[in-house]
Amino acid sequence: MENTLSYGATLQTYATIKAIEVLGHDVTLVNLNIPNPYGRIKAILLFPKWVKTRLFRKKYFKNITRKYNNSEALRKDSPEADLYMIGSDQTWNLDISLDKAPSFFLNFVSDDNKKVAYAASFGKNKLDGSKWISKQEIERLLKRFEYIGIREGSGKEILSSIGIVLLHAQSTLSGVLF
Repeated sequence: MENTLSYGATLQTYATIKAIEVLGHDVTLVNLNIPNPYGRIKAILLFPKWVKTRLFRKKYFKNITRKYNNSEALRKDSPEADLYMIGSDQTWNLDISLDKAPSFFLNFVSDDNKKVAYAASFGKNKLDGSKWISKQEIERLLKRFEYIGIREGSGKEILSSIGIVLLHAQSTLSGVLF
């Protein structure tokens, strides 16, 4: 899923796509629309950054789904894939994903499909629900993942608290726990 002004998130997406393609796989990004969270003045000030990230995405992100404006639309008409991957910084931070939170836990993916999280982050020290997704639903969805790589120790503790044990709880050079 991509739609952010963050240079870091854009470059992480690009690097992940390239790494997967080098392994011989095709990659398609899910285009989940996340509205501008900034006020009008800040949006105007950030316009040059928006242009740069849009131009980068247009040049380097070739396989992108149609635009989904909400989680329900994505759930009703989700793209077909052999494996679904979500990840990177703040992936599961409900304060950022807001009403799109269910999609970031891959709720649109059938139980029969493989689900992977790479370098995921909760951005918090404990698991809470929100008005868009309950803590119980988050736990249920996380337990459907075949593999979870997590960025920080607090994420490892959150997963452990709901019965998900990481296979290799060690920090790598990138700071990811597996």
